[in-house]
Amino acid sequence: MRKKINRTAFSKSQKRLEASPGHAMSQGGRHVDALEALVFLWLFLLIVLALTVADEGPVGIALRRWLVEAPARHLSRMTAGQTAGPCLVVTLGVAAIVLFEADGARMFALAAPDMGADV
Repeated sequence: MRKKINRTAFSKSQKRLEASPGHAMSQGGRHVDALEALVFLWLFLLIVLALTVADEGPVGIALRRWLVEAPARHLSRMTAGQTAGPCLVVTLGVAAIVLFEADGARMFALAAPDMGADV
């Protein structure tokens, strides 16, 4: 037997979520809070610490290959024309966000996958 969905409760919670301040820039009603930002900062600092302290060990070598050498190898193969495309996409995104604020961010978020595929 299928369970009946209470649509009025869902629509009320959706309206409450849309009316909440800061909803325009949140993704799915979820904000990145200070704790998450602090966790990412600590993770970044631990990776940098591991790259500098354990430079000659197996962990340091693996991290250096994965986080330094692989991106450098891919970036060294790019030409000036291939670099201009992503720069143009980023410039358009920043301009849309500066000019249209939250609507510009939504517009760019919807268009970015298609623009990225062409670049």
